[in-house]
Amino acid sequence: MVDNQGSGLDQIFHALSDGTRRSILERVLVSPVTVGELAEPFQMSLAAVSKHVVVLEEAHLVDRTRKGRQMIVSARPNELKPAMDLLQYYSTFWKRSLDSLEQFLLQEDGAKQRAPEETSRDASGHPPERKKISEARAKKRGPAYSSRNSKKTARKRRKEQ
Repeated sequence: MVDNQGSGLDQIFHALSDGTRRSILERVLVSPVTVGELAEPFQMSLAAVSKHVVVLEEAHLVDRTRKGRQMIVSARPNELKPAMDLLQYYSTFWKRSLDSLEQFLLQEDGAKQRAPEETSRDASGHPPERKKISEARAKKRGPAYSSRNSKKTARKRRKEQ
């Protein structure tokens, strides 16, 4: 399996768990931008954007550099590799598992078409023997417990008697 690398992956997935941070990362993957430029489309303060950038920086997904009075944010795309490897591992695992399930279901479906069931089924999908058993139990218990009679119907019958 893939080595989880402990808190590094946790920090990456935590950073990517917020839509604003994902949008910021998408933007800086294209080219380095200032914090002010990052704040424009989000209608938020520079301080709020800076907090998101700090979370991305702690996960080693971006770098901040000061250029005069401006803070330039640039991406570190290679740092996404552990997360991408983990997701690729699970993607492959689930693809194989689902392919195997599909193959099994196709074989089962083919077997049913070749050999139809020997017993018929009622509307609920149960064999007729089960229906006979449940009707016998209902008779034994009386009309108040019959699956065909609701409590209301049972009360009406008692009143009539």
